[in-house]
Amino acid sequence: MRASWAQVYGLAVLCGIGFTMSLFIGMLAFAGRPVLVEEAKLGVIAGSLLSGLLGFLILRFAKPAGDAARTEAEIEREIAEDGDVVAIETGINSQLDSNRHY
Repeated sequence: MRASWAQVYGLAVLCGIGFTMSLFIGMLAFAGRPVLVEEAKLGVIAGSLLSGLLGFLILRFAKPAGDAARTEAEIEREIAEDGDVVAIETGINSQLDSNRHY
């Protein structure tokens, strides 16, 4: 099974959810200062929520790996046909043909 780079990035963002160790370190770092401990907890939880939401949105709107594989197959087909890579959907092919000097 293949994953697109956007899906890999979305998963990496979701890795920011792991907050139990951050809470433990915050309690050790600010021992004896309960206000700072509470602020550290709030910051860690807010960061985890933001990471979860952002990771979800990235994965929700990321192109599936099948689309990436299809694009790769189109590029390989283009190379096999005429030996160069030209953006298929942007119309660059016609621009390049007009600039060729035979």
